[in-house]
Amino acid sequence: MNRTMKTLLSLVHEHEQFVDRKCIQLNPATNLMSKKVRGLLSSTIGSRPAEGEAGEKYQTGMTYIEAIERLTHQLLRDLFRARGSEFRPLSGSMANALVLNALTQPGDALLALPLVAGGHISHHGIGVAGYRGLRTMEINFNEQSMNIDCESLRELAKKYRPKLVILGQSLCLFPPPFEEIRKIASETEAVFIYDGAHVSGLIAGKAFPNPLEYGFSFLTSSSYKTLPGPPGGFILSNHEDLLQKVKRAAFPGFTANYHCNRVAALAAACVEMLQFGEAYTTQIVRNSKALAENLHKLGFNVLGKEFGFTETHQVALNVSEIGGGARCVRLLEEASILCNKNLIPGDSPRQAKNPMGLRMGTQEVTRLGMKETEMAVIANMIAALLLKQVDPVRVKKEVEALRSSFQEIFFC
Repeated sequence: MNRTMKTLLSLVHEHEQFVDRKCIQLNPATNLMSKKVRGLLSSTIGSRPAEGEAGEKYQTGMTYIEAIERLTHQLLRDLFRARGSEFRPLSGSMANALVLNALTQPGDALLALPLVAGGHISHHGIGVAGYRGLRTMEINFNEQSMNIDCESLRELAKKYRPKLVILGQSLCLFPPPFEEIRKIASETEAVFIYDGAHVSGLIAGKAFPNPLEYGFSFLTSSSYKTLPGPPGGFILSNHEDLLQKVKRAAFPGFTANYHCNRVAALAAACVEMLQFGEAYTTQIVRNSKALAENLHKLGFNVLGKEFGFTETHQVALNVSEIGGGARCVRLLEEASILCNKNLIPGDSPRQAKNPMGLRMGTQEVTRLGMKETEMAVIANMIAALLLKQVDPVRVKKEVEALRSSFQEIFFC
């Protein structure tokens, strides 16, 4: 075998052995795929072009792929209680790009949450919104409640008359006040979008409110976080007229061949979530609360304390007094505990390389069968590293010992 090929295969294998089998993965932006989902992702249909909607393909030999497409649409509609879906976006950011490009013109105003409050880069000038030429106005965020300032949203909507309002966060501890937002939406002509990349699995499992049921025109998402599917994105809507504009942006606008294997794998993940999603997401939230409570008891500054710390898969810490986010994630990685540094309210966007925050998620450890007892153990390991300065090599041995007992994937 060619030496380069051997090196490549070895690197992939080593990564899988390290991250998938030896680490405690607490990054809230990732998950494990089941064997069935992973198997479909490697299918040869991935190299087959399938341009156009089912029944209107530009290629022949599409009978079975069209059936997969129709099935995937139905599964997404069933899982998210939606009337229409679009699965061709290749990422969550691309899902946002399709909606923004379909419904706006350069120069239009867009309301979104600040980056330090979890607003995603695709909502801002440095991302998709900026490349579309949109003017992003930032909605105030209440640091005490760790939630949207609805009065700010109402005032900005009246002042700027935005084309779109995009909510949803990459740092999300609590559901937004959807009932109040519904009232604000009724007072403006703006299209309301919820970026559910992080919480779409929780929505599917009914552990988080469904924005579509509160009048949002779109739910955009990635497909590999709390929804444990393949890499990619999707869009859901109950507004057929608006969705048709987005579909035209998907094809012929942004995609030609959209990777049929990924769509088949997404369908399989939807089947799993329809069967196991409620039990899975209920345990995710229980584990998040347990992890947060134990970290708090051990002396960490855990955000959201006044409101029970979290109602999602995420836990957020302010680690500014123990070296900052960059130092903490390095120490944790040395002990095979993976999470990510993160901007939190009070940070400046300029602090992105060393923010005050750590962001953790329990969706992957939950999928491995861990429960509240293991969250207490993990919290103690984190405290040993970051508060007691225990040697990472010593903690790493404890991590690998715990992880060795959790190698099977559940809820599938």
